[in-house]
Amino acid sequence: MALPPRQFAGTRPPRPLRGTPPLDHYRERELEVAQPTGETKEQAPTITTGEKTQATTTGEKAQAITPKRILFTVIGILLFVGLMAVAFEKVEQQRITAQKTAQKLREAEQRLREAEQKAEQQRIAAQKAEQQRIAAQSKATGFDHINSIGMQFKTIASGSFRMGSPSRQGHSDERPQHQVTISRSFQMGVYEVTLGQYKQYMAAKNITASSRFNSANAQGDNAAVTYVSWNDAKGFIDWLNSKENAGKTCTQTPGGNDSGCYRLPTEAEWEYAARAGTTTKYSWGDAEDEATVGKYAWYRKNTWDIGNKYVHKVGQKLPNPWGLYDIHGNVWEWVYDWFGSYSNTAKTDPTGPSSGSRRVLRGGDWAYSVINLRSARRTDAYPMNRYGSGFRLLRQP
Repeated sequence: MALPPRQFAGTRPPRPLRGTPPLDHYRERELEVAQPTGETKEQAPTITTGEKTQATTTGEKAQAITPKRILFTVIGILLFVGLMAVAFEKVEQQRITAQKTAQKLREAEQRLREAEQKAEQQRIAAQKAEQQRIAAQSKATGFDHINSIGMQFKTIASGSFRMGSPSRQGHSDERPQHQVTISRSFQMGVYEVTLGQYKQYMAAKNITASSRFNSANAQGDNAAVTYVSWNDAKGFIDWLNSKENAGKTCTQTPGGNDSGCYRLPTEAEWEYAARAGTTTKYSWGDAEDEATVGKYAWYRKNTWDIGNKYVHKVGQKLPNPWGLYDIHGNVWEWVYDWFGSYSNTAKTDPTGPSSGSRRVLRGGDWAYSVINLRSARRTDAYPMNRYGSGFRLLRQP
């Protein structure tokens, strides 16, 4: 049995026994006992795990921002700024070049517009001068009849002529040349029937124009009407006769006593009026140079070949010696006759074959060469054909 520890007098503490807490342990306990009631022992601040991690990271970042890294960063920024400056300069140069190119284009367009305006002014001046000359000539010759829709007619006196082409000239269907007598005077249309006149007929009969008709007739009311068949022309004449000759029967047949009635001229009447007393290829002579032909006719050289691929206004060229305009060129003109062959026999007031499948057209048009404008030139087409064709009227006085 262990004995209790001995008590010592004085201040020296007893030696701790083996297995007992050290002396400091007791001192700490004494201090805790010595603390006054209600007071708490002041404790040192502690650092949590998250705060330790953050502090460590901050320290690593601080250690990562080194002078070398700063130098590399500055160099990178300077390189980027330099590249951007070069790019901006290149874009600016391209912008300036584009502005200069656009300015040159604008200047070129302006010069082109000025040249076009000048050319247009010259063309208008020349056209006005030509119209004034033609108007003066028309006033001097005068008209013998004007109807209610403004169609003007000249009286063609009776007479005789050689119809067709002589040997070794023209096409075979123009031969043989033969003697023809026109026994009665007649009134021939000074101009080809115009679009404006034909539109009055279409409106009266509630005829709707096709897209092809409108496309072919896009040059205004004073242009010769085209894209008209022989049957269309007959319908127009029936309407005009009923309008101008109310209560009277007009047969449209040549040779009748139809005073005041309208019809298509016969092939012989047409050529007689076109020649106007001449015996040459054309009513102006035999010249076929562009300068001469262009004074009298719209044909390939002064239309198609220069891009003006359309029918033209009537009366802009010189008339033939009997005062008929555009008798050569502009549009092919339907005549009364069926197409047939000629013979050597002299004839009086011929009207062609009594039947057939194709009707005759005369005069040539704006898309054809000069040889197709000859007074003797003839072609044929089915009565329902419309391409390139118009017509001119005859009135029986």
